[in-house]
Amino acid sequence: MTKPVLHSQEVDAYHLHLLNHPYVQHLQASKDFHQISHVFDTNVNRTNGLLTSHTLAGSDLISNPIIFSKLLTRDDGGCAGNADGANDEDIHNEIIAFFHLGNQLNGQFNIVHGGLLATLLDENLYRCCVPLFKNSKKFGVTANLNINYKNPTFSDSFIMLHAKITRVEKQRKFYCYGKIENLLIDDNSNSNYDTNSILNYYLNENDIDNDINYCLNHAKNPNHNLLVEANILVIEPKWAPDFQSDQY
Repeated sequence: MTKPVLHSQEVDAYHLHLLNHPYVQHLQASKDFHQISHVFDTNVNRTNGLLTSHTLAGSDLISNPIIFSKLLTRDDGGCAGNADGANDEDIHNEIIAFFHLGNQLNGQFNIVHGGLLATLLDENLYRCCVPLFKNSKKFGVTANLNINYKNPTFSDSFIMLHAKITRVEKQRKFYCYGKIENLLIDDNSNSNYDTNSILNYYLNENDIDNDINYCLNHAKNPNHNLLVEANILVIEPKWAPDFQSDQY
């Protein structure tokens, strides 16, 4: 697979930093999650125009992310199988993604543009739904996206995006919740966050189901690391099997 060209060796340093994160390493060893490509399309002629994985890829922009999915997918973002024969309540997936956001993505000084965060949520909540599509092209569309900004996201920072399917209707309407948080890092400057405490936090304290309940009940979420949360409705159009993007 041809990957997008990143603009600086610094990006590799950010990527390496993420690879060394204890929660990333835990997910890499997990039998429940599988690492997947951040690029939906393997055709380099179509990859060059992608916003987050090409146009906005770089050391001062979006570093090469690390993404995990509960459902096994192909390198192009498609699914090794689908949900044929399953009941709606049995259809589910989760995505956990890690990013570094540089200092050229600002909406205000030192604060990442809210539209960029919305784009990351839209793209990755959609990604969470992709393996569940029944059409062989794995094509769907965002029908609705609701976003709540909780805290400012500062530039030059590491973030984690976690998404989970919350409801499925008729195996073609997929409701998904997602959140962006500050990624806790052991940078030797804060003794409260060593490797063990960080891993314990993500395995035992940071429960996305609690965040979903707070959101659905419009209750105040005590999660101080929460930056943005969103709910999306992704649909698989009835005309999806006949859609040819190169005709438009």
